[in-house]
Amino acid sequence: MDYDVAVIGGGPGGYVAAIKAAQLGGRVALFEKEKLGGTCLNWGCIPTKCLLKTAGLLGEIQEAEVYGILGIDKDALRIDYPKLAARKDALTGSLRVGIEDLVKSNRVDLYREQAILRHPGEIRTSSGMSLRCRSMILATGSEAMIPPIPGLEDAIRAGFAITNREALDMVKLPPSMGIIGGGVIGVELALAYSAMGVSVHIYEAMDSILPPIDKDLSAIIHRRMVKSGVRIHTSSRVTRVQAGAVEFLEDGREMKDLLDLVVVAVGRSPNIKSLLDLGVADGKKVPVNRNLETRVPNVYAVGDCNGSYQLAHVASAEGSCAAKNALGQRQAMSYESVPICIYTLPEIACIGITEEKARKDGIPCKVGKFPLSFNAKSQIENETSGFIKILVSEKYGNILGVHMIGHHVSEMIFGLGVAIQAELTIDDITDVIFPHPSISESILEASMAVLGKPIHS
Repeated sequence: MDYDVAVIGGGPGGYVAAIKAAQLGGRVALFEKEKLGGTCLNWGCIPTKCLLKTAGLLGEIQEAEVYGILGIDKDALRIDYPKLAARKDALTGSLRVGIEDLVKSNRVDLYREQAILRHPGEIRTSSGMSLRCRSMILATGSEAMIPPIPGLEDAIRAGFAITNREALDMVKLPPSMGIIGGGVIGVELALAYSAMGVSVHIYEAMDSILPPIDKDLSAIIHRRMVKSGVRIHTSSRVTRVQAGAVEFLEDGREMKDLLDLVVVAVGRSPNIKSLLDLGVADGKKVPVNRNLETRVPNVYAVGDCNGSYQLAHVASAEGSCAAKNALGQRQAMSYESVPICIYTLPEIACIGITEEKARKDGIPCKVGKFPLSFNAKSQIENETSGFIKILVSEKYGNILGVHMIGHHVSEMIFGLGVAIQAELTIDDITDVIFPHPSISESILEASMAVLGKPIHS
């Protein structure tokens, strides 16, 4: 059977690429050996946000008196984790069915099996079929990185150490948990599970959690996590993992924590094992140009496997771009306005460069900052510890970066992405009428602060 485009991997990059290619008139095959939706839907973005919704709601209920609600017995509050896990699984299952319906309604042929790739344009399946295609789009994703820590592999085999994938498949929570890695995955898991009564320790080798996020943002989350009971060990190197314990160096001292479970969350590496025979990988990833073309003609790579951004929304954008190029159009990816959202409590949303990077690279810029403690809607929401920070080029007045922390800021960041993409200046932003009361009007205040003329601060 012949196809115009064969897509390998059904995650957010792969299934979007397949649907877009079909919409453009191509005959398309999509191969997925596990679950449609990939890591994001099944063991990442969606299930973690499901857990964090419950954690955030629990926190609000515990503060109900602030809103004038009386009679809640805080000591009786508890989370039925098996029920929460069932809700998480039902939600991801429903979204998975939705993706399959979209794939089929767009007349994409879905093969639920391993694609064996030996030569460009030729695919053999694990069931013995042989297919041909004019173009391939590789969307094989990534896998959890396992650092070379003594004892860790034995601990994984024994079930004492797991990755984020197994952590999100748990139906029963341990009394205590150590998380190796203080990046996005580790911090989100720590916030969720600590809210549910798990004693959580984080071990981060860098001097702060959430590197390389703006330090002012990560400092707020650090304080919040410590206040909620999470033990954070920064500038700490784990030296050994053994059943029931983690050994680490902190400030030159040898330390040891006794734990019930360890989650490895030091990052993810491109999944390229199945691509080695194609000659597209460099040993670590699949290099691509701005058109997402690999070094092999008519083979494209999108999402985590190409090593650009490990973000579902970037993978989807790349999938759409690669599909167009595979069918004869010419489109280049632009990464100048990629939003980064971290679903901490409160949320973080960023786009563009940080103040630290601007200083390091010698980029002259002006900074405007507005605290949410001055914002009426944030006071109503009882979430006032955050802020909006905007970096603007001194020479041209265009926006270089925006960094937010506060209630639902992930829903606001796209507007600044539009502004950066359209090369709007700070004067253009200050001419916009923002709704009141809203958290978004803090963007206007931060913009006016850049010009040294804020109204409400």
